[in-house]
Amino acid sequence: MQQSLLFSDSLKDLKNLRTQLYSAAEYFELSYTNDDQKQIVVETLKDYAIKALVNTVDHLGSVTYKVNDLLDEKVDEVSGTELRVSCIEQRLRTCKEYIDHEGISQQSLVIDTPKYHKRYILPVGETMHGAIRTKSKYIGCSFDDEDDWHQFRNAVRATITETPRETPTSTASSVRRGRSPSPSPRPPQRSGTFPLLPPCPKKI
Repeated sequence: MQQSLLFSDSLKDLKNLRTQLYSAAEYFELSYTNDDQKQIVVETLKDYAIKALVNTVDHLGSVTYKVNDLLDEKVDEVSGTELRVSCIEQRLRTCKEYIDHEGISQQSLVIDTPKYHKRYILPVGETMHGAIRTKSKYIGCSFDDEDDWHQFRNAVRATITETPRETPTSTASSVRRGRSPSPSPRPPQRSGTFPLLPPCPKKI
């Protein structure tokens, strides 16, 4: 602000100097015309012109110096403003990065990472027994009824006991005698018939 006032005062001095030079020129013109001692008027005019020229150059140098100071001051203000803007932008970027980091941290705490493969995980609210029942329902028949299960087990045991078995001792004795073991007549095998189970009740 002070530099602006000094610059304005220097411009006013230059304007006043112009007016003074015009007034001095008119005065010396009249003096040279009306005065008989023209040589003295000429010498005085030379001295005044030299002093006026020096004074004008001095004023111009002063104005130039003040203009340079004013420009430097404005440049410093602009540089300071740019520096403050850069600091604000850097703070905003830092805040944004911090917010993003905190958001990612919170999301990582909220997300429940599964420990097992998804095909080994039962749906929510379902137990293993319920899952087995569901699978057997899709097969078409289930042994949920205890009587049906006992009938099936007894039929399998009966089939196994009816099948003749060849003892290893008889085979070994025939080999020692040098005879090939003749195939012993086997009783006619019964076809493994299972007792008919009652039809599986359809589950609704």
